[in-house]
Amino acid sequence: MSATPAIALHEAKLIKAIRLEVIPGHREDYMRSQHVWNQESRLDPGYLGELVGDGDDGALHVITFWRSRADYERWMDTEHDRIAGLAFAEAHYTSIDIRIIDVG
Repeated sequence: MSATPAIALHEAKLIKAIRLEVIPGHREDYMRSQHVWNQESRLDPGYLGELVGDGDDGALHVITFWRSRADYERWMDTEHDRIAGLAFAEAHYTSIDIRIIDVG
């Protein structure tokens, strides 16, 4: 599992949990795409970091942490599509499941 250094988990009020079925042979390419997501997202003050790792189910799991729902929604409205265009992650997975969890 890889993590963003010094995630302030105690500050997180929203968690975005992503489960991906990565195309066989594309894991390294997907991880490069995920690096772009992390580098670009961390410019947003509401983004607290991420954890990425393999699940027992064979899928790849990405968990991102946000300071508030408002920060996350603002990022979705203003940054998500721009970063998606840079990262091109969708070329490396066959399915994705996203869950948003309010924790505070």
